[in-house]
Amino acid sequence: MLDLADLTITFDGAPAVRGVDLRVADGDVLAVLGPSGCGKSTLLRAVAGLEPIAEGSVSWDGEDLAATPTHRRGFALMFQDGQLFDHLSVARNVGYAQRLRGLGRRAVRAEVEDLLELVGLAGHADRLPRTLSGGERQRVALARSLAARPRLLLLDEPLSALDTELRSRLAADLRRILTEAGTTAFLVTHDQGEAYAVADRVALMRAGRIVQEGPVAEVWADPVDSEAAAFLGDSRSFVGEAAARILAAAGLPPDPGASVVVRPASGGTLDHTP
Repeated sequence: MLDLADLTITFDGAPAVRGVDLRVADGDVLAVLGPSGCGKSTLLRAVAGLEPIAEGSVSWDGEDLAATPTHRRGFALMFQDGQLFDHLSVARNVGYAQRLRGLGRRAVRAEVEDLLELVGLAGHADRLPRTLSGGERQRVALARSLAARPRLLLLDEPLSALDTELRSRLAADLRRILTEAGTTAFLVTHDQGEAYAVADRVALMRAGRIVQEGPVAEVWADPVDSEAAAFLGDSRSFVGEAAARILAAAGLPPDPGASVVVRPASGGTLDHTP
């Protein structure tokens, strides 16, 4: 379990992250949601051990990680551009972490096949990254991150480089993949729909502070203030897996193919159209 306690990060004496308290339970996905410049990526980098902490702590299962370097934290970090090795095949990209662990060739091949099946890329093992679409490249990057068997997966705007339609589709797939893998994840994003589709809980961030945190449906239904409601949007439309999760949270029966519109600024009004 990840615990952030009174976490403060400063740049040249000016606070970029202020007194953040957050907890991510094992197997949960937390999305830190906020506009550009609010400090969410800085917060993620501090969790990874890539930014010095001015005050507070980052702990895992009660152990303070202040003295633990990035490569020994057992965390994996996935960026928006995937950062694949373009000269290596998909299989060799995904199997990179296993080879570093000294696994045999047969064990690596079996694990790579399982991971490519999980992310929907079975049959792509011999392809080179440059021959893949943007969405396929991000799936490879996700498989490579999961191959490291991280106790925490850190996702920095993982879908922001994709077009809107693909981003929506992959967000639902990302939720499924993380759930099936049982992965604990810490996601930062500026996209409300992505946060809703992927996360169990969401933390709204503004000017370096967390202004609201809770289950995604509760945050959308009851924004903490008018600024939060405006950021979330007067209405948001969801389809597919995201729509199904909203209906379930509202206690409504599943409705395959439904479109759901949430209007947080009007007290959490929910409409759905079959």
